[in-house]
Amino acid sequence: MKHKLRCFHWFGRQENSNKTSGSLYAYSRAQLAQLAKREKIQIQKLAEGSVSSIYKVRFGIKANQINSLIHQLITLLESGFPVTEALSQSLKHREKNELGILIHLVREEIQEGLSLSQSLSRFDCFAPTLLQYIRIGESNGKLADTLRWALEQRTRSMNIKRKLRTALIYPTLVFLVALIVLIIMLIFVLPQFESLFAGFGAELPALTQWTLGLSAWTQSYGLYLLMGTTLFTLVITTLLRSVTRLRYRFDALLLGLPIMGKALRSGEWARFSLILASSLGAGLPILNAWHNATCVVENGYLNQHLSKAQQKINQGMRLSDAMAEVPNLPSELGMLISIGESSGRLTSLLEKASLDLEQQLIDTTDNLGKLIEPLLYYYSEAW
Repeated sequence: MKHKLRCFHWFGRQENSNKTSGSLYAYSRAQLAQLAKREKIQIQKLAEGSVSSIYKVRFGIKANQINSLIHQLITLLESGFPVTEALSQSLKHREKNELGILIHLVREEIQEGLSLSQSLSRFDCFAPTLLQYIRIGESNGKLADTLRWALEQRTRSMNIKRKLRTALIYPTLVFLVALIVLIIMLIFVLPQFESLFAGFGAELPALTQWTLGLSAWTQSYGLYLLMGTTLFTLVITTLLRSVTRLRYRFDALLLGLPIMGKALRSGEWARFSLILASSLGAGLPILNAWHNATCVVENGYLNQHLSKAQQKINQGMRLSDAMAEVPNLPSELGMLISIGESSGRLTSLLEKASLDLEQQLIDTTDNLGKLIEPLLYYYSEAW
């Protein structure tokens, strides 16, 4: 049974004071009772509600917080602390956020007889690959070593995702800044030159007339253009979220873009290869490992085809043959999978493929910056 964080609004007394009220966050009423006892709260009335979005943004569990927790557990376990004591030490400075509440519950469940992996598996924030590593560490008595290996893989996967987002966000920000500068010049700067040109009494060049006309049009209809663009963006965003087929086509279009598409393909395949290699290295069966790797692919078009390939593997098709039917598959990755499947070195060759694809992502991102810089220079000189 999965645990879900709840918000409990209480009314009662705290430390022999007058009646007061407040909110406590817990995964169950039993945990709520323990938290209330720790805070010296006597609850008289209680109402249960869902967790607000503001709380999730401020105190929700984030990937870097999980990495920090894993790192602390590694240090404490290597220092000789048992798991429950290591969790107690990790609670410091985390009591008020969701991760601290989670650690409280995990520690209690371990004290009641569950293993660390069994308790963590009840929370959605822990990836299946990480849980598999923890199970292996619990079985062979080398939990700190397996956690260190899992942390390295998580860090690499997060770095690839960050580089991929940089490659996609950078040109978008550059375009928006250039557009804002253009609008400011059309509305506020060029009208001042219009009166100056009018005093010359001579016919202006066609390009200058066109620019001044565009400035006048922007001043008259710019607000309507902004409202229309905003409405169009909201409609498209809503459709992409609600219409799956449209989302797949949009994701397929992104993969086909000249430079950004290459960066997107390299990043998605690098993470897929890394998680697939990590899952196989952790001892997962091929279908489970494939499922874990598919889950990290955020592009809906690729994700759909990888899920279809998983079904074909389940029906008995060779891994390399199923991969060959996935669109936008890098030729080098397909070749390494075929070699690894035949030679029994699939995990190591997938690891090599992820490193190569990660380097391709870095090179593409650098080339994208070099391509945009001359355009910005030309744009600034033109104005």
